[in-house]
Amino acid sequence: MAYTEALNRRGASPNTLKLNARNWSFYLSPYQARELSSISKRDVRDWHAKWGESGPTVANKAARLLRAIFNYAQKKLTDELIANPCCAFEFFQERGLRRLIPTAGLGDWWKRVESIPNPIRRGYWTFLLFTGLRKEDAATLKWQDVHECHIHRPNPKGGRTKAFDVPITAQVAELLAEVKAAGARLHPNSPYVFPSGAARGYVTNAREDAHIPNCSPHDVRRTYATACVEAGIDPYTVKALLNHAPDLSDVTARYVLPTGARKAEAAQKVADYLTSQIENAKNAQPLVA
Repeated sequence: MAYTEALNRRGASPNTLKLNARNWSFYLSPYQARELSSISKRDVRDWHAKWGESGPTVANKAARLLRAIFNYAQKKLTDELIANPCCAFEFFQERGLRRLIPTAGLGDWWKRVESIPNPIRRGYWTFLLFTGLRKEDAATLKWQDVHECHIHRPNPKGGRTKAFDVPITAQVAELLAEVKAAGARLHPNSPYVFPSGAARGYVTNAREDAHIPNCSPHDVRRTYATACVEAGIDPYTVKALLNHAPDLSDVTARYVLPTGARKAEAAQKVADYLTSQIENAKNAQPLVA
């Protein structure tokens, strides 16, 4: 597909390509014989409504892919498409929970993480908390990308043009040493920081419902972002630590480029804040059975 080839040229992340392939296979492929010029607004409305039977989020993702394909075709492939029919429907309201770990619950959460028997999986969850990384950026981390003072993520969400570095705090350095020893014992010669016996060679199913129920890796990322704010980090450095795209409507954001030293200082401040909050919560709140 021309659109996929274009994404590859732009350096789209493997996750983006995988998600698009899934949405194409499940939702768009039944219509692949249709000429784009023959697809009407009514078609798109009907398809979106049908996809909604599988859930609002997947329906919206399929519709966004269709919209992107139309936009690409209009710009690059043909002069015959006058309007994108994907303007003719309203996206479903999605039921995102936007959860995070409250400060008062950090002690309990930490004790539960410590109860995870596998040291690599236990380290993975701890690593998420102290870096704020997305689950795939953490899971696919290789030792070759771990440097003395930073961790490099060459192909994160958004693709290779969004590559960024994560400062290594004292807490992360200690954790990496522990995980390296565990990996050498359980998965010798693995290139991954968080190796597993899965086909891909790294942790792929991170959920630990038996130990930390109702907690996803992205909940931990939100917790880290919240800790950044509570630790007094300015919004521009928070965005840099999370590798969030700057708000293009904010002219100042286009000028502010936090240095590596500034990010390292901020990351250590956040890590120390999290450590203190965990200790305070552990001392104040017993583990709930």
